[in-house]
Amino acid sequence: MPRDKGKQRIRSLVLTPEYQNAVYIGTIAVIATLQSQMTKALPQAPAPQLALFDGKLKDEFNPEEGSLHLANFLRSCTAEMVMALQAMGKSHVQQLSREDLVSVDQELAKTLNIGYAGEAVGSSIK
Repeated sequence: MPRDKGKQRIRSLVLTPEYQNAVYIGTIAVIATLQSQMTKALPQAPAPQLALFDGKLKDEFNPEEGSLHLANFLRSCTAEMVMALQAMGKSHVQQLSREDLVSVDQELAKTLNIGYAGEAVGSSIK
């Protein structure tokens, strides 16, 4: 499958109603997983070589240690979300609405139909 078609398929999937409650964390999850093991790779090779299926250092990666650090990262994200909700005067994540959300990326804000942080309140992206 051509790369662009794959991107379109993923974009279509993410924008369907069943997936609107999903959260994308991508690269930061890899960094959290590898953060305690990066010294096994650096400076000889890039740290992602530890986690790639065919990476040069795949045998050096400790998945138990990586999963523990990823779990800690996700717990800290949860705590930060609770603090952010409290700062907005909300007691539960279900009280959060699109009006409460903004993005620093204009195209993402438009795609997700949320506010753009670079616009005055009440403006809309066209």
